[in-house]
Amino acid sequence: MSNRQLLENLAKAIIDGDQQSARENAQKAIEEGLDPLEAVDNGLSKGMQVVGAQFENGDVFLPELLMAADTFSAAMEILSPVIEANQQKISKLGTVLLATVKGDQHNIGKNIVATVSDSPRL
Repeated sequence: MSNRQLLENLAKAIIDGDQQSARENAQKAIEEGLDPLEAVDNGLSKGMQVVGAQFENGDVFLPELLMAADTFSAAMEILSPVIEANQQKISKLGTVLLATVKGDQHNIGKNIVATVSDSPRL
């Protein structure tokens, strides 16, 4: 399978919320020698961008957004150890602190942002 096809499959898995496909394609990417950071940047992140745009447009709703985030995390479980083993670094533009007032039960917005923007911590 070509690298382009693997990247497309990873993006599609995110868009579809298909965790099994995300795991399988992440594993194939590693087996076929695709740079795991490229898989994140040009596969998984592209899928998240599509889902984010669909959410903004009202084409998908919160459950689909959360499914996409969970799917991203599932693929990262496969890719993160390889990134760490290769001692690769994911560039960070900065650090963001997310919080709610102690005892506030209305923290879903914070949790959504934290989930969707969660990048591997290396």
